Amino acid sequence: MTSSAGEEASATTICHRHIEVRRPSQNEVPAPFVQQGCDPDDVRVAKVQGRIVGAYWLVPGSDEERHCFRIRALAVCRSYRGKGIGRWLLAHALGIAEVRGGRTVTAPIENAAFFRRLGFETDGAGTRLDLTAE
Repeated sequence: MTSSAGEEASATTICHRHIEVRRPSQNEVPAPFVQQGCDPDDVRVAKVQGRIVGAYWLVPGSDEERHCFRIRALAVCRSYRGKGIGRWLLAHALGIAEVRGGRTVTAPIENAAFFRRLGFETDGAGTRLDLTAE
């Protein structure tokens, strides 16, 4: 995701109640996700003041792994990093997985440090979080 000088100015005053997470319209799906063949229904974008500042791509498991979900990508615009948007997006993704019956969520190893800070454990080719049923 790219950033501009205008984004940097607004990024300093982020409050979580100003972050809107929702399904993207066709033209709002991040290009890298499209290039990897995502289903737009599996993508959510975070918007602040109408501008996309982050996104995630959550894929359900196959029929044999229906209780497992995979975060294929989670990205935040550079000027908005360190403001809790990534954590907000991850919490949203975990909520979606849990509502859909997920008990395990895996994430890419490329961002392992981020995911480990938020409770994931390293699992060979990636990171993994077991959701606790209430």
